[in-house]
Amino acid sequence: NNFCHMTRGLLYFAFLSLLTITSCAQKNKNKEKQSLTSTKQVFPEKPIGYTSDFENIFSLSQVSYLDSLIAQHKKETSNEIAIVTLSLDSTVIKSAAEFDQLCLTLVNKWGIGEKDKHNGIGIIFSTNLKRIRIETGIGLVSKLTDRDAKRIIDTIITPEFKNGDYFTGMVKGVMAISDKIK
Repeated sequence: NNFCHMTRGLLYFAFLSLLTITSCAQKNKNKEKQSLTSTKQVFPEKPIGYTSDFENIFSLSQVSYLDSLIAQHKKETSNEIAIVTLSLDSTVIKSAAEFDQLCLTLVNKWGIGEKDKHNGIGIIFSTNLKRIRIETGIGLVSKLTDRDAKRIIDTIITPEFKNGDYFTGMVKGVMAISDKIK
């Protein structure tokens, strides 16, 4: 009889635990959907190519050159790099944390890199916001750490950007990243 009560109690506890886990998972899915919905207007559903210049700061020949650099790197390593310029302002993105979350969402939604290898890198920036971020796929974090990404941004890309030369900044940035993740 005591055994039946214990078994019934354990089953009841297991049932409650399952309900709690399911409820928490559903709440997290809803939060993720809200996050994606709120950023949907900020970036398109799909990339244009390796270089998705939504700010129109690069010429067609510059986009072609950047795409060829990235394609060559992908051919040699299977790692994929994406450059994304976003036309944003402070009414859409109000903080650095929001920009960082947007970048992470974008890279994940677009599926940069091979799904099973998680070998994608996203270089996302907005000249209006004066923000740039390098998102590194989990399969490459041992080769390109957050510290490495910050150094590339601070010492290689940003100096060119400050001179108004976004193209040279991106070329040098892509080359530095390519060297780190080979």
